[in-house]
Amino acid sequence: MASSNPPRHSFRFCPSCNEEVYTYTVPAEVGSEVRCSACGLPLVSAAQLTPERLECVLVADDNRFYRTLLRDVLLERRLAATVEICAGGAELLSRAATRFHDRLPVKLVILDVMMTPLNGPATGMAYRALEKGLGISPAAPILFVSGSPIDEAMKALLGKCAPALFLHKGVDKGSSALGQRLEQVMATLLKAAGEGRG
Repeated sequence: MASSNPPRHSFRFCPSCNEEVYTYTVPAEVGSEVRCSACGLPLVSAAQLTPERLECVLVADDNRFYRTLLRDVLLERRLAATVEICAGGAELLSRAATRFHDRLPVKLVILDVMMTPLNGPATGMAYRALEKGLGISPAAPILFVSGSPIDEAMKALLGKCAPALFLHKGVDKGSSALGQRLEQVMATLLKAAGEGRG
């Protein structure tokens, strides 16, 4: 007789959501993969991956403290050789266009969701249009950061801007905790972007 008990869910820390989350399991190349039920991040592989050092990362956040913190974390953890910080989406798009004109790469874009007047989702869509219009390939991964948890609208945006992932700003115990989470999410994002090109 089959058991009527529901499947057991385990809790695990998700670096993207910055909290303990329910997990679910999906088939993988070898065995199975544990994922966050909120954002879908593969949790075990995220903890084991190390991202490559990126040549150039563009960061846009209208909060000066947070964009400076992101730059410092990326440079101190040697996740990026160069980080260009922008006060908003329009400035980031302008910097990206200049880099493309000068035939310089952009390896990762980090966008705050709640910027004004051009928010992160609009900037992300415009950035993808800029890449497409200029024939820039491969597309740079985009990491959206927000003080609010991931929701259905954000999940839909991640699909439209793929390769893209989400990082909840949350409250970290210092830059080391943020750096570790950022490193894990970046590594997962870069791995997915690389597999998408294969």
